[in-house]
Amino acid sequence: MWIATWEGLSKYDGDKFTNYTIANGLSHNLVNDMYESPDGKLYLAENNGMVDILQNDAVFKKAAFQKVVINRFYTTQNNRVYAITDSSGLHELKNNTLVKPLQQFPHSSYNDITYINDSLLIGGSEGSLLILNRQFEFVAEIKKEHAYLTNKIYKDSKNRVWVGTNNGLKLLSIQQKGNHNPGFTLLAAPFNLPALKDYTINDIMEDEKGNLWIGTSNGLVKMQPDNGLPDGRQGWQLFSEKDGLPSHDITCMYQDKEKNIWI
Repeated sequence: MWIATWEGLSKYDGDKFTNYTIANGLSHNLVNDMYESPDGKLYLAENNGMVDILQNDAVFKKAAFQKVVINRFYTTQNNRVYAITDSSGLHELKNNTLVKPLQQFPHSSYNDITYINDSLLIGGSEGSLLILNRQFEFVAEIKKEHAYLTNKIYKDSKNRVWVGTNNGLKLLSIQQKGNHNPGFTLLAAPFNLPALKDYTINDIMEDEKGNLWIGTSNGLVKMQPDNGLPDGRQGWQLFSEKDGLPSHDITCMYQDKEKNIWI
């Protein structure tokens, strides 16, 4: 398990941790995201605009790509790998090379990306959300009532699209009643919680049982599926420091193949 941190990269092999920093080969300690290629190379996107490549647990190529601050890698269903950036639009990792396809907004900043049907939904770090087609042409704009940042876009098993922002959790509706303009819709009653409305939403994850885990700046929220309670209501739990978490600010979650949830 590889963990990107503000102080380097950590590897956990089930027994011990091995740490990578500028002291043993990294170009920068702040690691934004990583991608493992089919041939076992680990691409590390660092916040100074460098991308290092690790192979066989060592820095194989330092600063393989430069001057592009990659916020996140995204692998599509047909195994295309996109890199979304600060102020450099969208790139694609192809044949071990970072290429920039022709696009309508080449200098945009994006924090997250996901597919919706045949379109590509891009989440901007500021301003509106944009829906682009597969040729990266503008399709629609999702306007925000307030200027807030998009941290996470997540499509669950029910094809609901959740948007985590610094102004709470949002639910996206692709087709609004009476017109075809996409926009945000009201959250269902079970999601009408202070922790989900009043705080920053950093990460969203669905586990194998259909529970929705939502990492916020004020604790971890677990939303059970519709049949979570005997009367059909949706149950929820809020975990905080008093429940054993070392911090109430939850930035990332991951469920491993043994069904453990890492926070």
